[in-house]
Amino acid sequence: MIPARNEERNIGRLLKSLQEQVNPTDEIIVVDDESTDRTAEIAAKRGARIVNAGPLPAPLFFLWNTPMVGMMILYALAANLPCIFSLRYNRARILRLLDRRSEPLPQ
Repeated sequence: MIPARNEERNIGRLLKSLQEQVNPTDEIIVVDDESTDRTAEIAAKRGARIVNAGPLPAPLFFLWNTPMVGMMILYALAANLPCIFSLRYNRARILRLLDRRSEPLPQ
């Protein structure tokens, strides 16, 4: 599972390196956070399943744009995001959360 927003520069390289090491039956999910570039398009062409994260609720959006509070919310969401999305969208028994700028080495 890969959270991503406006990562058209990085997402293709990450997915390519992942596909070199995963089983063909493994599912790769890109959680697209309202990208305005071609992130979702590139990920879909590479065979990833795209999940739209949707906008933040209004109170969180306001706090997100408040200095330092946004960072605290980011850490809280990052800690819980894998659990939230894995329960809703993931069918696997094992979940690996990657940063969109990761580049795993082939096995």
